[in-house]
Amino acid sequence: MKKLSIFVFVSFASMLGWAFTADHFAKNYQRELINSAWQVKKMQYKSTYAIINFKKPYTVNFSDDNVSFQLEKNQCGAELLLAANTFRIGDQGGICSTMCCDSPQGSKFAQALTSKLVKKYQIKGNQLIIKDKNYTFWLEKLKK
Repeated sequence: MKKLSIFVFVSFASMLGWAFTADHFAKNYQRELINSAWQVKKMQYKSTYAIINFKKPYTVNFSDDNVSFQLEKNQCGAELLLAANTFRIGDQGGICSTMCCDSPQGSKFAQALTSKLVKKYQIKGNQLIIKDKNYTFWLEKLKK
């Protein structure tokens, strides 16, 4: 009985340690994403596997409650609801200014990034990978 009690205690302590570690890493990811700037390098549409390599990478800025980026002519942004390794765009969706003439790639990027689908993100060194049901985005961190 004593061995069982020790086993249960050690198992419980291990589970608490794992939960703390997972929460700790998730909060570190959030801190790394908040108040950061990234350049989108490429985007893949999952259903056709088509990859768009951006000749002029757009800079994407994250804060604790919004995401914003500049296309060729228009500025876009959206409310950001950030959670552990995921985010989604707020109920209003993405909003862009309405000046003329962004590229078709830029317009597609704006629609895809600010869609209301839940997005999972992962930070690996200076690379940010964002995925949702339809797209994968690869971004590179800008140096301050």
